[in-house]
Amino acid sequence: MIAFPALRNPVAVRNLAEFAGASAIALVSVAGALHVAPHLHDARVYWEAWQGPLYAGAFVYPPPAGLLFAPAAILPWPAFAAVWLGVLAVAGAWLLWPLPLHLRVPFFVALSATFAWANAATVIAVALALAPRWPVLWAAVAWTKVTPVVAAASLLRQRRWRDLAVAVGACAGVGLVVLILAPGSLGEWLSQLARHPEIPSYYLAMLAWVPPFWIRLPVAAAIAAWGGSRWWTILVAAALATPDLSIATCGILAAAPRLMGLGPADALRPGQAN
Repeated sequence: MIAFPALRNPVAVRNLAEFAGASAIALVSVAGALHVAPHLHDARVYWEAWQGPLYAGAFVYPPPAGLLFAPAAILPWPAFAAVWLGVLAVAGAWLLWPLPLHLRVPFFVALSATFAWANAATVIAVALALAPRWPVLWAAVAWTKVTPVVAAASLLRQRRWRDLAVAVGACAGVGLVVLILAPGSLGEWLSQLARHPEIPSYYLAMLAWVPPFWIRLPVAAAIAAWGGSRWWTILVAAALATPDLSIATCGILAAAPRLMGLGPADALRPGQAN
């Protein structure tokens, strides 16, 4: 009989079980990406946004996000795709870095669906991971995916009024700048949302078993408000509140390693007294 002494070590057994679970998640993500083969669909949408009028195509992000992608117009498609994938990969690697190696590698592979679509999920996850310390970054969440900003309800439970004021002020400030620079863009965006078709089910990337968005949104707000100083709950809330919850947009969950260990004191911004 072949003996496996390492399996008598509880830590080794736990690590093996964790690796197996993370690898299973990675395999599902890879299989989904290979089956659907989205060919960097979202990156293509971002790049094409400024090849004509901003809302003439499939771009549905609000105007501030559109302004961020404006430099893409000066790059040829292959160059933009390479740069954008590099940004997503670096963001994903940074988010997962606190994990031990046996989890970091399979979970990075699990982001393959996000990378296959080239969705902005990992970039938004970086903003969520840093928002407890720098609440101004809630503006990045509000002016991209929009509805995940309900996760900021955690600030109400903690009575972090200064942070809430900073977050609201940043969101309003960005909106005001856009109104000044492109006064008609917000109306055009709302019109685009009204006529934008629902993502087709054949993508097999949508999580069809999740509740409808109109149910998920208030549940997300309630979870964030309940969570308070449990900073990981803002991630759960943000994921639930994502309008197009899918295998690709689940990349937002990559912020978990940066949030799971945070407590109230860790969320203090640099220079803020205890």
